[in-house]
Amino acid sequence: MKGQLDLEKYIDELKSREERDKALKQVSENSEEWFPKAVAALPTIVGMMPPEFSPEELRTAMSGVIGNPHHHNAWGALTNTAVRRKLIVPTGNWGQNRKKESHARVTRLYRARGENDE
Repeated sequence: MKGQLDLEKYIDELKSREERDKALKQVSENSEEWFPKAVAALPTIVGMMPPEFSPEELRTAMSGVIGNPHHHNAWGALTNTAVRRKLIVPTGNWGQNRKKESHARVTRLYRARGENDE
């Protein structure tokens, strides 16, 4: 029926999010040395980013300071950490990744969290 919650779909979405969160946690835990250094550097690097940026641009700035993790999925875990710690917020805009290996994928754009943000 229209207007009703599809409970099976909702439960599947919740399970998917749980699995995503578990995978991101595992990636961060497996990056023993790199991840804590990256998290510590986040506030400084985010403060130097342009007014609107993609996770790929944040990755480029971060890798110049802390190097690269053992697995590329750690970048997603780091972006997720920045959002959860309210260091960055989505702007509502989308852009395309520019690096060759990103295949021009469309991605959400972010900005540093300001003083007036909740």
